[in-house]
Amino acid sequence: MMSVSSIIRRGKSKTIIYDFFGILFLVLLPALSHSSGFVYYYIEPFRIVLIISFIFNNKPNSYFLSLVLPFFSFSVTEHPLIYKSILISVELLLNTLIFYKLSGYFKKYNVVIIVLSILISKIFYYLLKYVFVYFKLINGSLISTDLSSQLIVVMILTALFIFVKYISNKFNFKAS
Repeated sequence: MMSVSSIIRRGKSKTIIYDFFGILFLVLLPALSHSSGFVYYYIEPFRIVLIISFIFNNKPNSYFLSLVLPFFSFSVTEHPLIYKSILISVELLLNTLIFYKLSGYFKKYNVVIIVLSILISKIFYYLLKYVFVYFKLINGSLISTDLSSQLIVVMILTALFIFVKYISNKFNFKAS
């Protein structure tokens, strides 16, 4: 069993700190949403944490976050509900897989890669959500957030990716 100090010595401190603050952000978000009246899930907080992980963290940790974040959030805040957590986790895992696969082939086209990975994972999400709604595993309509809002969020997340990537390169912060 590794101690905290041995993990830090092995260069894992950045990953631990990132994961801690990412999880803290997601755990506190429902309370902030309730107190402010703004529905924060519209900005896709899980994906924000994931995209920043693409830049500052390593591939295994991005996969880990994709899988764990929705379930950790559910276990602490009971949001999103379990079947929705499954949907989100599958979507984030696919987003991560596509991002890293395409990044391996087209290193110069990060902007296109991030957009494609988000859009393809969203399409798959809605196909899977259709199945969940059909079998009454989740309630509600297939599209609960209008598509134009989702497109705006994709554009904002892409801009965030570009901005953070630019800042990290400019100040020589290197990903793990």
